[in-house]
Amino acid sequence: MRRKLIGIGTVILVLVLLLTLAPSCGKEKGEVKTLKIGFHAPLSGPAAPWGAEYEEGVKWAVDDINAAGGIKVDGDTYMLEVVSCDTKYQGSVAAECAHYLVYDEGCKFVIGPIGTTDAVLPIYNENKVLCVSTSAEAPNPDWPYHVNGCLQVPAWLDTWYMLVAKHRPELKTVVVINPDSAGGHDWMDASLVAAPKYGMTVVDTGFFDAAATDFYPLLTPIVASNPDAVEMGVAPAGQLGLMTKQIRELGYEGFILQPALAPIEQLKEIAGEENCWGIATDQADYTSPVFPQPLRDLYQRWLQKYAEPGEATMNVCVVHGYGQMGFIKTAIEEAGSIDVDEVIKAFEDPDFTFERYLNSPAKLSGLETFGIMRQFPMFIVYAEIWDAEVEIIDGADVEMP
Repeated sequence: MRRKLIGIGTVILVLVLLLTLAPSCGKEKGEVKTLKIGFHAPLSGPAAPWGAEYEEGVKWAVDDINAAGGIKVDGDTYMLEVVSCDTKYQGSVAAECAHYLVYDEGCKFVIGPIGTTDAVLPIYNENKVLCVSTSAEAPNPDWPYHVNGCLQVPAWLDTWYMLVAKHRPELKTVVVINPDSAGGHDWMDASLVAAPKYGMTVVDTGFFDAAATDFYPLLTPIVASNPDAVEMGVAPAGQLGLMTKQIRELGYEGFILQPALAPIEQLKEIAGEENCWGIATDQADYTSPVFPQPLRDLYQRWLQKYAEPGEATMNVCVVHGYGQMGFIKTAIEEAGSIDVDEVIKAFEDPDFTFERYLNSPAKLSGLETFGIMRQFPMFIVYAEIWDAEVEIIDGADVEMP
């Protein structure tokens, strides 16, 4: 009788164990993994303010994504890690960064660079690495792994000069100067088309060394010719400040066009507040109703998280970095995979949308223009600086068909 009771007890115990364990049988627990996001941009030299703010935006987005639990893919969770590299705004160094991010760090998703994209695309294309850049390099079917996260230069400057002509129709002559770099030459070519289209005659042009600090020899004859406006092209923020200071010291009283961004705090610091007047710029006051509400909300978060005492202007490069990282996250989630080819299939869907902040919600475009759908939309701001203060005048959404 005792043996029989022991036998029954054993059976009951086994059944209890089976019932307890049954819910987990056949179910594999997802893993927590790390997904490296490569980042490269100028983090030293005259273009460093762009790169530093760009990196800030990327890292901010990564912090937000990780704080929300990472990216969920097929039961696994991917926590993100940013691996940064300084391109120094030089093509050869950018190529070295690309090699490092691909071969040393194993990155399959890369954000950047600025202005040196042509040097890295062959490396990324060969290795099937998705590169989302902020540069002048147009989308191209030969580079299917490149997405232009900023507006392609001809479209940018076409809109910019349209806004200048709308608000400053008295400007009839302009001199255009640019850094002697691939990006500078692209910018020059675009200005030479856009300015005449909107009624401005380009009376002279000039190039300067990408690391120059003494602009007096270049600016002296320009001041002597006294054009209505001087466009300072795609010069880095530090150089824009120096040129503004030096051209005002030489006595130039015409309009200064700065379609490439120089943050107002830096412009005042380098040029001097007394020289910050008569400047057309794309700087932005993100409290302005000309911007979509998601961007204004992002700006309020930035003020709380990153703004230094007395700092009130969020650089647009922060928005580029934050939005481009969000684009990658959304595309991965839509694909349900971290395989780059699958991610590309996801964002090539005409119905794919993502939070751009500058344009919300946003879609990729460019199929008709470039033969491939790899272009972010852009919002072009027209503002003017008087008495070292920025006033938002106008803005326009731009999307390549």
